[in-house]
Amino acid sequence: MFFKRRWFKILAILLGLFAFVGYFAFSTFLFPPHEDDWEFDVSALVPRDVDFFVAKSGLEDDFGDFPKLAVANRLQRTEAWMELDSSPAYGAWLEDNGIEQLLAQLDDALEQIPLGYSPLDVFGGSDLALAGRFKGQSIEQADWAVYGRLNWMGKAALGALNYPGLIGLDGLGLVVTEEEGILHLAGGQLSQDLYVARVLDVGVLGSEANLVRAAVELERASGENSLYLSADYGDRIETVRSRSTKGNELEVLLDLRALLDNLGHKGALPDTASERFLTAFLGRVFQVPACRKVMGVVGFDDGVNVDLHGSFSSEEITAAQRRIYGRDGGFGHDKVLQKIAIVAPEDVALFAYLEGPIATLLEEVLASVDPAMKSNLADAFRSTGRFSDLDAVRNHLAVSLHNRLALVVRENDYPLEEKLNPATGRMEYVGPPNDGQPVFAVALVTWYSDEDKLIELRELIGQSPAYFGLEGRDGGLGYYQRKVGNYDAREFWSRFVPGTGVIATMNTHDQFIVSNVHEMLRDIYKTTTIGGPDYPRLSRRPDFIELLSDTVPSANMLVWIDPHRARKTLEAQAENGAREHAATGIDWGSKRAEEENKLIPKLFPGRRRGQLTRDQRDKLNAAVDPILTKYRTDFIKQRIPDLVREKQRQIAYSMSCTAFLALIRLEPRSFSFSMRTVIPLPE
Repeated sequence: MFFKRRWFKILAILLGLFAFVGYFAFSTFLFPPHEDDWEFDVSALVPRDVDFFVAKSGLEDDFGDFPKLAVANRLQRTEAWMELDSSPAYGAWLEDNGIEQLLAQLDDALEQIPLGYSPLDVFGGSDLALAGRFKGQSIEQADWAVYGRLNWMGKAALGALNYPGLIGLDGLGLVVTEEEGILHLAGGQLSQDLYVARVLDVGVLGSEANLVRAAVELERASGENSLYLSADYGDRIETVRSRSTKGNELEVLLDLRALLDNLGHKGALPDTASERFLTAFLGRVFQVPACRKVMGVVGFDDGVNVDLHGSFSSEEITAAQRRIYGRDGGFGHDKVLQKIAIVAPEDVALFAYLEGPIATLLEEVLASVDPAMKSNLADAFRSTGRFSDLDAVRNHLAVSLHNRLALVVRENDYPLEEKLNPATGRMEYVGPPNDGQPVFAVALVTWYSDEDKLIELRELIGQSPAYFGLEGRDGGLGYYQRKVGNYDAREFWSRFVPGTGVIATMNTHDQFIVSNVHEMLRDIYKTTTIGGPDYPRLSRRPDFIELLSDTVPSANMLVWIDPHRARKTLEAQAENGAREHAATGIDWGSKRAEEENKLIPKLFPGRRRGQLTRDQRDKLNAAVDPILTKYRTDFIKQRIPDLVREKQRQIAYSMSCTAFLALIRLEPRSFSFSMRTVIPLPE
């Protein structure tokens, strides 16, 4: 017994000694097992003067078996994903970028991680961030650093970098040196030098020494002067994130000015000189180069939810933009539900509302219109003898209307206007002549301050049919009066109005409504004044109310979209759009030259193109034109099915969203943007 107790005592002493030596060696060569974690967010290790920053917590919950997303099975059962997966463009992208090979290589690498850990277990699973500064003429040249929480294996791996010879890095050609408290990795198969540091349980890996070294210095200063302790981060990210149930939204910061300067971008963005009206108009209202830093969060709970705040450079804001942004007040949630969204029927596909100076907005609209169209419109008004130019028309409207307007778009499911023909006994269409295109029913709702001026303008157009392209049936003026409830409506018939051939207007007790379908005037009026089950309002839709409640408290612009309410018309427009664009992309000059080169030797032996007489040129054109006509017909016929299919795919992608709401607050020095979407996934 004595010897047993003695051996047990010796064994206990030896085990204690080994544990002490092992602990001492582990602490000395790798990391102290008892050390605390970094008590702040990883953004407390990021300098506040970075040009970009992206961070996400809870990544381990976003993935199932890495790199497969946790929602992958549900996502793959959506119509949008099935359309994407079957599209030729997606297949080509996978092949061109070698995605399948990359995934196979990743699987091989994952198998090398011991104990069944995934990369997110080792690094960044609970917190991961990317930050940096732009430089050079491309984004790839930016200096960057990645920050991630480490488990014990990640700490040990970084600790082992101090002994490159022991872990075989020398054999790979990698050189590891210590420089002012951080490690410098170079050589081997690295395409650029890397710098590494560890701050307690946070690993930092970067392409630039100062960024990585800053993390070490910020640890010593307990995060003082870090991004985390900046006022902007607290107001724009921390406060917004605290309202979330999960608090794991994507945090973003982007210095747009620094990005554009480094990319060497010059000029307007969007392009104010664009031939497309919407692009030119948006460019006049909002310019990306005028923005400085944009900061906020992006969430992915049941959709995509965005809250961003940005600042403007005052010297980059135009006088017109300053007037648009300079309005006080805006509208809050209560006003939206009680006064604004009551004008929109519940089944709208799109509803937009804007508060801003009408005079300035009209000025920007006219500046964005196609010059030829603008010239024709100016000639029409000038011909009436009432207005000298479009500026006079704009001023006339500006003093007639309040500084707010709404746009309502829904399916054009209104019945065609038909009447019984006694001679044939059949119902016949008696509405405005039109091209029959599938179009949405659209209404513009404004609020007037001077009804007499609106009536004056209305009558001027109606009594000048030749100048404004009005055309009625059987030689009529194309200007008609109807009754909608107690109010008089006016119709302007014109073949130039796609799909319906009419522009209808009505003045209620305070609204001026313009629509391309006269029945919509009644719907807008009764929805606004009656509502209830007979004329349900957007303001009573539960999903609209829920999304609105979580957006910025005040704004001067609102946009609501229900893609499913637009599907029927979008699909009907798909083939028309395909026919319109099917012949684009053909170089007709080269094609004509190709066909002429084939025919010239047959028709005019020994002659060259430049040697043909006028009669020979006419004969050549007469021979080539039918060939090109047939080629165009065959080309279009061949392309239309593919173009229609591609358009249908795009429609299917949009149908993944069942509700979209965006509110924008524009001020002279800053802007706020809130977006909420509902994207349900199959269970």
